[in-house]
Amino acid sequence: MPVTIRRKGWFMSLITRDFLLKNRHLKRERVAFPELGEGIEMIITELSAGAAVEFSEAASGGKGNPADLAVRCLVDETGERLFKDEEAGELASRLSVVVLNKIAATTLRLSGFNRTDEDQEKN
Repeated sequence: MPVTIRRKGWFMSLITRDFLLKNRHLKRERVAFPELGEGIEMIITELSAGAAVEFSEAASGGKGNPADLAVRCLVDETGERLFKDEEAGELASRLSVVVLNKIAATTLRLSGFNRTDEDQEKN
């Protein structure tokens, strides 16, 4: 839990070590996938810093594909991953490239990879 400091007319919260290490601080988004059936949704999360580095290294080595990204970013309601890294091949054999690309595009957007120069200047 952050520690709140109050002074005359203002206050601020200081983040504690426990707050950072015991909670997930990643954006998530529920996305509809009518390609898979009516009412089908998935929860997609942004990549953690570590997962982003791993995926970037794999992609730059020619080994990254949308299924590798999907297994890292599909999560349940609590933010727990649905798949292990080694399940990427099986996932790729069961989903269309359209669905995998939609998952990848959402993850990359949430993770800040698709920012334009104008977007970066705003932040």
